[in-house]
Amino acid sequence: MDASYFKVRDGIRYVNKVLLVIAGIRNDGVREILGARIADCEDELTWEDLFSDLKDRGLRRVDLLISDGHKGIQNAAQRSFHGCSHENIPGPHRRYSRTLRIIEMDRFGVLPN
Repeated sequence: MDASYFKVRDGIRYVNKVLLVIAGIRNDGVREILGARIADCEDELTWEDLFSDLKDRGLRRVDLLISDGHKGIQNAAQRSFHGCSHENIPGPHRRYSRTLRIIEMDRFGVLPN
């Protein structure tokens, strides 16, 4: 999960908006986007709202959350997904892990045999 900031036109002016994105790995090993949302800011409440939406749409089990260590994500995840592990990965390492080869290696490390 991660967030990216963008300038968005609002009438005659441009404002900052954040795109929150959550990706997951299904039981069959396929990676997919689970949810995305545009918000005014990245804070605990916006992440908790997105987590709640995922649960309402049928997300049943979360074993591992990987993020950049944002305190809002950590606090919202603790309340929303009791008992799941949370791993913080700094920005440069996240970018490297997005390459296909690393994703394939991670898939086999995360999924049960």
